Amino acid sequence: PPPIEDPGHGLGDLEIVAKVRIAGDELEIALESPDQIPFYINSYEANTVSGVFLGLLEWAQVPPPYNEGLYRCVTVDPGREGSLTNAKMPAPCGSSTSCPAEPIADAVRKALLEIATPRYAIAEWGRTFGVNIAGTDPRNGEYFVNYMLGSLIAGAGAVDGQMDGWHMIGPADALGAVTCGDSEVLELLYPIVIHEYSIRGDSGGAGKYRGGCGAARVVEPLGAIDVVGCGGGMKD
Repeated sequence: PPPIEDPGHGLGDLEIVAKVRIAGDELEIALESPDQIPFYINSYEANTVSGVFLGLLEWAQVPPPYNEGLYRCVTVDPGREGSLTNAKMPAPCGSSTSCPAEPIADAVRKALLEIATPRYAIAEWGRTFGVNIAGTDPRNGEYFVNYMLGSLIAGAGAVDGQMDGWHMIGPADALGAVTCGDSEVLELLYPIVIHEYSIRGDSGGAGKYRGGCGAARVVEPLGAIDVVGCGGGMKD
């Protein structure tokens, strides 16, 4: 899988490598990653293990239930303490459930594909990039923060040989089925004007079965605001 894009501050791209070993009925998965960084994409052990299991399930393609019985035979080494995939307190981790969880899943899936090919083809896990805004509302002088979930609305990948991906499914299939909210309500609560919120045409790629399209979103602030971007996928 491609490396994690430079998250800013000139830290450079970061690579996560997974190694797998099968011994009898046991599966060992070990990760290697760079040192943890002073930015939001560090992953503590519990989150890393979740990303490993995600990559394993993408490859294994077994039906539910997904419980302790399935994972009992799997041993996970998240890497050395103080690394990106085994962060040591205190380490910023606000985006860890997306980045590096998605690259972790991709690394595990890639390593397992060298052992056996699953029934259905697997695409790389989609990247997540979100925007947060904050500032003082010029209408009432109160400070506000808005985690703009609408900026996270991405499409789902196509199911090989079966169907197109879902458009703009974004965090609705995770994050507790959260949605981005009604545009008119957001404009009432925050000092913004939403000029566009639509499906980004042809963003799902080409093919007989296409990926789901992502969102186009144009927002105008009514005053000075701070904008913070976080996630991956800025380059591609």
